[in-house]
Amino acid sequence: MENQTAFHLPLISTYPNLKYMANRLKVFLTSTFASLFLFAAHAQTGTKYSITDSELIQALEVLNIYRANAGLKPVILNEALSRGCFAHSRYAVKNRSNTEVQGMSGHYEIDSLPYATPQGKKAGLSSCMAYVNAPYAMEQFMNSFYHRMPLIDPNSTEVGIGYYSEEGYTVCCVDMRNEWQWNHDTVNKVVVYPESDALDIPLSFQREYPNPIPDSITAPGFPITVQFHRLYGLKDVKVKMMDMGGKAVPFILSTPQAPLTSFPQSNMVCIIPVNQLKYNQTYTVDFSCIIEGKPFRKKWKFNTRIGWDTANSP
Repeated sequence: MENQTAFHLPLISTYPNLKYMANRLKVFLTSTFASLFLFAAHAQTGTKYSITDSELIQALEVLNIYRANAGLKPVILNEALSRGCFAHSRYAVKNRSNTEVQGMSGHYEIDSLPYATPQGKKAGLSSCMAYVNAPYAMEQFMNSFYHRMPLIDPNSTEVGIGYYSEEGYTVCCVDMRNEWQWNHDTVNKVVVYPESDALDIPLSFQREYPNPIPDSITAPGFPITVQFHRLYGLKDVKVKMMDMGGKAVPFILSTPQAPLTSFPQSNMVCIIPVNQLKYNQTYTVDFSCIIEGKPFRKKWKFNTRIGWDTANSP
C-alpha cells in the first residue's frame, strides 16, 4: 500500500475541545515518530514474536483512539491472532522478490515457499496489510475505504497486530475478522467517519488495492463513510456535500447497490471527493437512504487539519 499521507502539526490552541485534540495529536505523534524509526532495529525482526512489543502497543493505542472518536468501544490485543499476523508478515517480507507474493496475491500463502505456516495463511486471508510500521498502518487504513471497514466495526472486540522488518522492508498485518462475532446490541448502530464535529481530518485519500478510484481522478480527497450494521435493505442513497461557503463538493459514490469495485463493502457507503480537501475547512455532509424500509437521514460537519502551509485554504 503506497503511502501518500502528509502530516501537518495541528494548532491545538485554535480548537475549543482540547481533550479531543489531544487524542488527535496523540495519533499524529505516535504514528509519525514511529515512522522516523522505521529503519531502526525492531523487536519483531528475526524469528521471535513478542506480545509486549512497544510498536504493537502503540498501534493498539492509535486504533482505539480512532474507535473512541467514532463512539466505539476499544478492542484488546489477541495474542493468537497477532502471532498469525506476525507469521504472515514474515512470509511476505521473506518472499518479497517473488511475483506470486505481490499485490492482492500477497494475502495468500503458497505452502512450498519459505516461512509459509497454517496460522500465517489464516491471518493473511483476513488481514489488512500495509508496508509501513504498525502505528502508521492504522493511519493509512483509516485514510482509505476498504481497509477502514474492519477497524471501525462495532462488533469487533479483539484485534491481531503483527509486523516484520528486514533490510528496510516492513510488512504489517492487522486482523479483525478471524474472531469476529455478531453482537445484537449493534444491530441499529450507524458509524459515520469522519465523525460529527471531527477536527484535524486529513485532506487526501490513501491509495489502496483494490483501487476504487477511476483513472480520471488524480488527487482524490479524504473518504467519508457511513457504515450500517443492520442485516439488509440499504437502498436509495442520496448525498450532498458542501464546503463552508455552501459550494457543492463533487464526489464519487460507492454503495452496496452500485459499488465502485467488486470488492465486498457490506452495508457501508463511501463518499470520495473528486479533489483533495482544503486546509481550515468545515465540510457538511447531508446523507439519506432507506434502511429496512425506513427512511434514515444524517447531516453533520467535520473540520480539516490546519497546516503550516495554508496556501490551499480559501
